[in-house]
Amino acid sequence: MIKNLALNKFLQACLVALLLICITFPDVIFNGASFRLTDQAVGGSVGTLARNVYPAPSTEGWWASYNDNGGALFQSEPMMEFMRNTIQSGQSPYWNPYSGGGSLGPETLVDQKFSFFTLLYSISWGGAGAYNFILLGLYFFAVMFLSLIICEHLNLSIYAAIAGSTFYLLNGYSTANFGSNVTQSYLYVPMCMYTALAFINRSSALRFISFVLAFSVFLSCTFIPTTITSVIPILFIVFGYMYAKIGWGRLSWAESIKLIGIMLLGMILVLMLLSFIYIPVVANILSVGEMETYAKRVFFPINFPQAIASLFSPSHFYQSYNAMEANALFWSDGVTKNGVTGNTVFHLGVVAIMLSGCAFKVYLNEYSRFIWISLVCIAFGFIRLFDPFPFDIIFSKIPVIGNIGCQYWWPPVIFPTIFLVAFGMDNLSKKNAQIIPAIALMLIGVFSLFYVYWIFGLQDPYYHFKKISLSLLACAFLVMTVLVANSLSKKSISSNKLIALILFLLFTELILDSKMMRLPRQDIFGGHSSVLDYVMNNVGLGRTLTFGQGGIYPELGSALKIQEATSFNLGVSPEYVKFLNKTISLGNSAQTFYGASLMLMQDKPELHHINWENINLLGIKFILLPIGFNAYHEILTNKGFHVLEKSGSAVLYENPHAMPRAFTVNSPIDQNGLDVILPLHYQTTLEPAKITKYENTYIEIQGNSSSNRLLVLTDNWNKNWAVEVNEKPADLIKVNGVFRGVIIPRGVYNVQMKYKSNVIFWSIIISLFSALMLILVATFRVGFSKTIDQFIYGKNPILNHIKNKC
Repeated sequence: MIKNLALNKFLQACLVALLLICITFPDVIFNGASFRLTDQAVGGSVGTLARNVYPAPSTEGWWASYNDNGGALFQSEPMMEFMRNTIQSGQSPYWNPYSGGGSLGPETLVDQKFSFFTLLYSISWGGAGAYNFILLGLYFFAVMFLSLIICEHLNLSIYAAIAGSTFYLLNGYSTANFGSNVTQSYLYVPMCMYTALAFINRSSALRFISFVLAFSVFLSCTFIPTTITSVIPILFIVFGYMYAKIGWGRLSWAESIKLIGIMLLGMILVLMLLSFIYIPVVANILSVGEMETYAKRVFFPINFPQAIASLFSPSHFYQSYNAMEANALFWSDGVTKNGVTGNTVFHLGVVAIMLSGCAFKVYLNEYSRFIWISLVCIAFGFIRLFDPFPFDIIFSKIPVIGNIGCQYWWPPVIFPTIFLVAFGMDNLSKKNAQIIPAIALMLIGVFSLFYVYWIFGLQDPYYHFKKISLSLLACAFLVMTVLVANSLSKKSISSNKLIALILFLLFTELILDSKMMRLPRQDIFGGHSSVLDYVMNNVGLGRTLTFGQGGIYPELGSALKIQEATSFNLGVSPEYVKFLNKTISLGNSAQTFYGASLMLMQDKPELHHINWENINLLGIKFILLPIGFNAYHEILTNKGFHVLEKSGSAVLYENPHAMPRAFTVNSPIDQNGLDVILPLHYQTTLEPAKITKYENTYIEIQGNSSSNRLLVLTDNWNKNWAVEVNEKPADLIKVNGVFRGVIIPRGVYNVQMKYKSNVIFWSIIISLFSALMLILVATFRVGFSKTIDQFIYGKNPILNHIKNKC
């Protein structure tokens, strides 16, 4: 009977997930739209029409409803293609030769090379179809696990599951980051919560394994800010659930502590399983200066009280996210000069906020403690977001965490609110909600809107759209207040009608607030412009260099196997960044930013300085200019560059002076020197060397030399590269502070360069060992389960299980 009940709840959760995915994303499922931000960018650049099913305002372009799309456009999506190419060709992903002269693998944390999503894509058929199918599947399982938590562990109704899951899919943090590298971890939090709560309910071997695997998937997301902040609500929810069970005598404090101890051991096993990611990251993190970059970031809080208004709606007296108007973004009262909203404020919606207020029952029940702990988590999140004194001082003293941006601190608010929405829906359906907290929250929203009107007013642009938004917002306030009040009256409408109305309002409000304009599948990685086609077919082992925005977008070279001289990743060598800054100095008006990018470069040669000798030394065969860079067109033409191809956004030039990627010169030092500078006139003794094999982590170079000479490969030097000359180990020399070199003997030579790291080797061994441990636990699951029971519950685990399930 119990098994049948569990099966019914599982099937019910699957049905809820399938229903909500279909009605939330009909444009992607049925109308050919795409989640991929590269598809949006390409479609938007050529004027492709959106494939909307639900109405969206045309006040801005496709980007208006997003918060930060650059990470997906220029990091995670290209790296999915890099990983797909790498894994399917059997190469190593621990070195990327296509980005910024060669960069590290998982150490470029934000591109999420080893995330579960990326790995699933890497073994797929690729393209927009695979991307959308995988992402829809991940959302399906997220909603399924969330529904199981609500119905199975919290014992709420299916209507509560629908309400909570709807909010999960369509709250502002979710919709403003659809497809972003920022919120990949968001997809796995419900699974982590479910497996943790399931283990608390019954501590078996298989549930322990599920717990470890779920958190391994979650921690495979290496966008550290949101991975860290997503751990916080998991901890609060798990503790709140335990605290509720303790309150009703179903769990003792001693048993809880033991459960926590076993889960901590599980987390150690998780970190061991993910050693192949995190040990190389820790080993190399200082070498690429990522921690220093994060330490320089300044936390900007959201402004009190004007930010409160945007919690209720992203569209009132101004719009949120990328649609935010300049008047709001740069608004100043003459004193603060910090904008109306400060940093990003993700909306929750009127209906969801009011349902959260209804989470309190008239009479306390077994989950009252859970609700209070959820409120503490939300309060923690808002304390960090608003950053009041003295918390601002406390957080500023915490390394790394104190520098996490405000836009990443929303998981501690969103996830507890999901459960409050579910409890509120359940209470209203049973006519057992307290109305005062709900009304209080509504009044806070009303006063915040009046405050914003008082300081900002109702003004252009989009004056008519703002009036409509405010009218709809007022209607939502009024209708929800009436429905909540009606649910408690003696002559209220039937529960079924009330539930249907509230669920309809919740979905409608959130879908309209999302303002999604998804464009059809374009596939920038599969269908290319004429310029990219020419580059791919002719660049060989030469490099490309892109000025400004256009041509080869950041990290697109990694996706298409084109060696780009620039990079948009933090994992690029700091020495290479310095070299590139010396090669192309943008001046004070537009310094290179984030990695080694030239996206801010303008068509103003007078502002920039270019060292053309270094351009040639880098082996840059092609230079791409945006179509309107007329000043640089003239400079390149005068230097002998000639146009090869044009497209709608870029012009391709060939560099007739590019040097070979590998060459030999007379050695400027004796053979014991490991750090050399090429002499001024090294070109006079230069002889090309032939690269016979070039892979991510293996390079072979051959030639014939008349004397002992220095072989130079203009790829980034790294301590993990080892070199052999004629099958004998040799010293790897650092050339010009950035490139690789080796002394070769007279006569025929064969040079092999291999990326070899003992850290990577042992990290993979640890990962395999932890996987073996999980296999052993599964094999001897009966004995393992009895041992856990004995440890937690003592000599009579059966009676404790009966008590636990009552």
